[in-house]
Amino acid sequence: MSAYKPFFFLLFVILFFVVLYKVSHSPENDAEKYFKSYYTNIIKLEIMPIDRFEHNYTVDYTHYNTGFSLIGYKALSGKIFVFNFQDSISKKYFSLRIFDKSMEYTNYILPHLLDKHIMVYANKEDFDNPAYGTKQNPVPIFSFKGIEEPIRITSEAPESVNGYESIEPTQAEYEHNVLLYLKYIMPKEDFKKRFEGGK
Repeated sequence: MSAYKPFFFLLFVILFFVVLYKVSHSPENDAEKYFKSYYTNIIKLEIMPIDRFEHNYTVDYTHYNTGFSLIGYKALSGKIFVFNFQDSISKKYFSLRIFDKSMEYTNYILPHLLDKHIMVYANKEDFDNPAYGTKQNPVPIFSFKGIEEPIRITSEAPESVNGYESIEPTQAEYEHNVLLYLKYIMPKEDFKKRFEGGK
């Protein structure tokens, strides 16, 4: 048994440093703690996305890391659909982020929002901040709704109504988008500066 002691000691040391790395390199911000203060400061904006498609900018299918698995050391992740655009009314740039929805759903978003008068939801502090709204740093938005009529598609799905299905995020999906943006996407430095006094 004593012959195995160096092996178990080495295994313990490796696991210790893996756990230490996971804690010190956690991809998470403490979003649950500050969700309410950010969410209650979200405002409605009437905008009209300019009908202009730019390769490697307008649409992106990406992911967020939720942590690391000790089994195979693989990163755990979720899906993000990103739609970047300029508003023809305010001239600001916005970035719609939809989390954990299928490509079948997100494929409908672009053609149904471009050049349409819609309502979007953004944090007021972000919208008023001159550092946001540029092409390089668009204002994050988390939900959208039609103004003249709901944004919907023809559908024969069980949840459709009179042959139509809404593609507007539900309230639960809207809050999910906000929470995951705060937790995994907002840069840690920005998060600390805004919510934790730069600690």
